[in-house]
Amino acid sequence: MPDIKKIIENGRSLFLHGIATSGKTTILKKIGKDFILSKPNSIAFYVELNKLSNETNTPVSNYIDEVYLKLTNHKLDINDYREEDILFLLDGLDEVQNVELRKKIISEIKAYNLSEFKIQIILSSRTADIIKNDLELDSIFDQFELMSLNLGELVKVGEKIISDDQQAESFVALVTKGEIVNAFPKTPLTTILLAILFKEDKIDPKDLP
Repeated sequence: MPDIKKIIENGRSLFLHGIATSGKTTILKKIGKDFILSKPNSIAFYVELNKLSNETNTPVSNYIDEVYLKLTNHKLDINDYREEDILFLLDGLDEVQNVELRKKIISEIKAYNLSEFKIQIILSSRTADIIKNDLELDSIFDQFELMSLNLGELVKVGEKIISDDQQAESFVALVTKGEIVNAFPKTPLTTILLAILFKEDKIDPKDLP
C-alpha cells in the first residue's frame, strides 16, 4: 500500500498502476475518503474515465459539472475553492478505448497541473505505457505500482477469512503445495474470493485450473 497520509499531506499528484483486481479503485476511494476527513473545507471528485463522453473538449470538467449539478441542484463554481485543496481521482485511463477521448483527458490533466488552483490528481491505469510515452505527463506524477501478493501475504489473507483452524490449514496446503497458486492473479480480490469459496465449501480444488 502507498502511504496515503503522506500522499494527502505532500499534495503531489500520483500515478497508480497495477493489474486488474490489484486494488487501484479501492485505494483511490480510500485516498478520497481520508482527504475529505482531513480537509473538510476542500473538495474531491471521483471520475470513472470510461464513462466520459467525447462530445466536449473538456470531458472531465464537463462530467464533474453535470454530476455536481445533479447531486446538489447548484452549478459548481470552482472559484469557491480558490483557497482550498482540490482532489481529482481519475480512475482507469487505460479503459478509455477512444483515442481522441483519451487525448482530451490527457490534455485536461496537463492543464490542471498548470492551473492557479491547488489541484492534486490521483490517476490509475492497469498499464504504465500511456504515462511513460509522454514525458510531459510523466513529469507530473509520482508513480506507484501495486505488486502481486507474495505467498506469505496470500496465506495471511486466507487465514483472516477462514476462522476454522483445520479448514485454514487445508487452504494453506492448497495454495502452497498445489498448482493453484500459479493459475490465478495473486491479487487481494482473487485471493479473497478463493478463500470465501473455500470456506463455504463451494469449490472442489480438483475443479480449479
